[in-house]
Amino acid sequence: MARFEELNAWLGERCRALWARCAPNQEFSVLEMLEQERPELMPMPSVFDGYVERSAKVSSTCLVAVERNRYSVP
Repeated sequence: MARFEELNAWLGERCRALWARCAPNQEFSVLEMLEQERPELMPMPSVFDGYVERSAKVSSTCLVAVERNRYSVP
């Protein structure tokens, strides 16, 4: 497998073959299952950024203190 395209094609085939062997419910596609489960799902709250960017000083021991927590940085 000298090229990424060949490797990706092989991986795709392998994943589909494994999924066919261990799929929990082969009666429905993933989209059909989503459509069945959608009424039971909770609505998404507001958008979550996942992080807050702040400027901070790095100590001589490569630590940053944020809200009484210390984090190591490169």
